[in-house]
Amino acid sequence: MRSSLNHRRDLAQRELQTLQSLQHDWREGERLHREQTATRQQFDAERHRLKTLETEGRQAAERLKAAESEDATIRAQIEAARAARSESVEQLRQYLREDEPCPVCGGTDHPFRHAPPAHPGVAMIEAIERQERQRLEGQRQQVERAQQTYHQCSADYRACRQGMQERERQLETLSRQLDQARAAIDAHDDAPALRRSESADGWFETRRERLNRQWQEASDRLAALDDAERLLQPLEADWQRLSLELGKLDRLFAAHRKAISDLALSADTDTSALKRIRAQLDAMAEHPILIERPFVVTSKGTRLARPLDNVREIL
Repeated sequence: MRSSLNHRRDLAQRELQTLQSLQHDWREGERLHREQTATRQQFDAERHRLKTLETEGRQAAERLKAAESEDATIRAQIEAARAARSESVEQLRQYLREDEPCPVCGGTDHPFRHAPPAHPGVAMIEAIERQERQRLEGQRQQVERAQQTYHQCSADYRACRQGMQERERQLETLSRQLDQARAAIDAHDDAPALRRSESADGWFETRRERLNRQWQEASDRLAALDDAERLLQPLEADWQRLSLELGKLDRLFAAHRKAISDLALSADTDTSALKRIRAQLDAMAEHPILIERPFVVTSKGTRLARPLDNVREIL
């Protein structure tokens, strides 16, 4: 019985350990699945962001190109205007010829060769030059802003692309880890039942409660068996002692019977009386209750209560 109870308790303990291992593998698989889902969402968001940055980058490049072109045009216009106001222009006009390119601008059309524009005053020239500087500065700032926007878009694009590559590596690693976790779960005998359950947490809880109950029942029965054995130990000792005393009494009775038999054989008595005695002895041997062999056990020993005076010795 004890062996059977120990086996049941050990079996429940092993199944509890197996259940704990299965729950650990299951939770690891769930964690990897959640991480894979979150990483895939990040990858999709970065891919959408990358497309947006491509569009913004093209637009920034176009704006930069337009700003640089406008800057070049404005500079050319201002340089031409400044050249027209310089003192050497008067000497240059004297050397211009029809159908010959201008050494300054390269043009063959010389509208101010014979009728130069009126020379503005000093205040007017200062105002014009101030406006030109402001125009150049404004255009320069616009070009710088366009460059900054373009460079920022380029940097964001590269960072986004690197992030996508990192997410791709993470997804590959998570995919391998998830396959390993699923293989570890499938290695358990209870994996099919777990996968068929509607709630994994509920399944684990029900399974754990049942195994804990089996373990506790076996443990309680073993404890009760230990208590019973402790209670039986003194009774068993008394039984062994009484068995020894009874053996002594049996040997004493056998000796007395043999003595009576010997006396009956040696005595010259009536045959019928001898037969009667033998019949009584046989009846007492076959039915011990007939001779009523009461014995008394105390802390001082054990005595046969025939004659009654024997009992007084151990009282």
